[in-house]
Amino acid sequence: MRGESPPDRAIFLWRAGLLQLPSVPTGAWFGAVAQLVARFVRIEEVRGSIPLSSTSRKALLLREERLLRCPGLNLDAVNAPEHEAAPRITGRHLSYLAFAVVVIVYLAIIQFGGHLIAGWGDEGDTLTTRGVVFTMVIPLGLALAFTYGVIAALGWWRPAIKDDRPVNRWVWIVPVILLASILLGIDYSALSEKGWLFIIALLVATQFVGWGEEGMFRGIGVTMLRNHGLREGRVALWSSLIFGAVHLSNIFGHGVSAIPQAIMVSLAGYFFYLTRRVSGSNALNSVLHGLFDFALLSGSAIVLDQHGYIGSFAPILAYPILAIILLVKRRDIEPSHRTDHAVAPRT
Repeated sequence: MRGESPPDRAIFLWRAGLLQLPSVPTGAWFGAVAQLVARFVRIEEVRGSIPLSSTSRKALLLREERLLRCPGLNLDAVNAPEHEAAPRITGRHLSYLAFAVVVIVYLAIIQFGGHLIAGWGDEGDTLTTRGVVFTMVIPLGLALAFTYGVIAALGWWRPAIKDDRPVNRWVWIVPVILLASILLGIDYSALSEKGWLFIIALLVATQFVGWGEEGMFRGIGVTMLRNHGLREGRVALWSSLIFGAVHLSNIFGHGVSAIPQAIMVSLAGYFFYLTRRVSGSNALNSVLHGLFDFALLSGSAIVLDQHGYIGSFAPILAYPILAIILLVKRRDIEPSHRTDHAVAPRT
């Protein structure tokens, strides 16, 4: 009985025959029961981030209409703040089209803003600390500020940063494997030759990538999809596919090789989505995302003007390993006690 609300405890004791109801007029009891049911209806509305079927919704609305006509129902008591199980989701509505516009602006800041800033700084590569600052840190920092400015404007701080949809604890294997691949994938020797200032600049730049993209696609994107009533399976699918599709913009610089890259990025998006859910916030996946990119770039000849580093295969191998594990355990990701009326994220 620990952790149950007073109404739940009272109902349990009454069913067990341990609670004797006092002798009061039938009308008074009916009014009290009506208030209790109305309260449960309000709780279901608060929990309604996952939509009810049309039949269930009509039944709930019909029941509420009947309750409102009950002479013993005290609407002031039902509507009082102390009777609410959880605050309603607040903030602005974001349509699919508006989200697409937000994503396009985010990409424009990185792509076009990056070229402009690199031109102003007379830097065209990332082989030096100054080059990393002008071509990565500044434009990515602006994109990061834009992302969290949008979150603030929408009033979505809590649902974007926190995640109230837990998964089974074994899913912690996802961030653990990602972290292991990061530690193996970093080219420590090459980084030491570049100096601490370069390392810090590259680390800051990749963290801007992690926090920016996770804020945009796992923060705003996931919250937007949930607010549109999608079930978690579709939230996971579409947020990951959108994340991968956005990276198809690389086709202009890398040709058709951007297509398999987009597929891999979609998988990574799903891994970061699960990391968000198992950790209960958008922080761990953001940090790991940044470190993952840091590991890949540290072993890349494009960034550090060096020969390829064999350890850079570790982050790549993490993809098939995690994909196989999640495929085998796909039916055991969601907690067995989850229902369609999961508690909605609060703001």
